[in-house]
Amino acid sequence: MICWRKGWDYDIVVVDESNCPVTDQVTIDGSEAPRLMLSIIPLPIVAKPDGQLEVEGDLGTSVIYVFNQWRTIYN
Repeated sequence: MICWRKGWDYDIVVVDESNCPVTDQVTIDGSEAPRLMLSIIPLPIVAKPDGQLEVEGDLGTSVIYVFNQWRTIYN
């Protein structure tokens, strides 16, 4: 879960089931919602540490991509 207050810097840390971490930082602007994009490159085999996680945080519309059970969630 990521909680935020407007106008603050936050570190985003994502760890997959294979214990592979990735981090980024986002500054929340009071006029816009944060946008967080999580991608896996290349797409790994489930439960094997053979992929690479990437997370990107910036300003814009709030979007979260979740690659758990092959679902993508837009917020």
